[in-house]
Amino acid sequence: MKIDGVNGLISVLSQGQIKNICILDNNSIGFLLKVESDIAIEEFFKQYDLVLLPKWVEVEVNDGYYRKQYISRVAELEDILFCCVDEFWYLDLLKGKDGFLFKIFSEICRADSNINSFMKRDILNGKGIEDLPDYEEWLGLLYDSGFQNEELSNKRNKKKNAGEISICVLSYIISKFYEVDNVTTVSQDGGTYYMTKRAEEHLGDNIKFEYDNPITFKSNDFIINEFYKLGNLKEEVHEKISNLRSKRKLKFTRVKEDGSIEERWKIVDNDEFIELLQDNTLQIIF
Repeated sequence: MKIDGVNGLISVLSQGQIKNICILDNNSIGFLLKVESDIAIEEFFKQYDLVLLPKWVEVEVNDGYYRKQYISRVAELEDILFCCVDEFWYLDLLKGKDGFLFKIFSEICRADSNINSFMKRDILNGKGIEDLPDYEEWLGLLYDSGFQNEELSNKRNKKKNAGEISICVLSYIISKFYEVDNVTTVSQDGGTYYMTKRAEEHLGDNIKFEYDNPITFKSNDFIINEFYKLGNLKEEVHEKISNLRSKRKLKFTRVKEDGSIEERWKIVDNDEFIELLQDNTLQIIF
């Protein structure tokens, strides 16, 4: 069921009934489409009370007909709430705390040196946070001019890292200012992981939050492991692994024979990944 408007979203979040939230990235929507014959929409999203899609990500989704149709079907699921969240709503979601919002954006954008420089030079411009222009003005400036542009075949200018930054800011707002159990970012992009972890590490010392709810992640590898263990992807993984994933850096843990925990952050190719799937103690972090 679709939620329209920021007031509707705030009302739903403020009731304390929403426990598990999923925030989608464009790249993982493409992956879920690829495995839909094994992982039905209803089966994947039944774990969540609310599914969110930031507007900057929706712009990317709309470049692909099938991704756009997939999101339309997610929005029609009867037992799950869905909302496309405009970035201009973020200040309302933060109850007007514009200084906090700029600090969140700044810390998350710090991971990208070009965007970080733009925010200091063109938005702060030597001023204090209290002297910033209105949120709508500086956010519009950031989106229009702060991101590297890449012209696509459909003539749209793709904004590098815009979607990932929006996802990170939204997940941070909800996890720290609303009573939920968990916010899960579904993304294959490492930037969402690095940016969010950086913000969690540095912002907590400077801002007093109402809540301290976790932000977790589901990469494509996580989803493969999750549904392999459930029996959905056994044949698919073994026969078509090269179509599902490429060699990538994987963050995971495993329980060793003596009960200690192996924690790794290493490049894993497809053959090793299949071996890892056989280990029932494997936990993929990202």
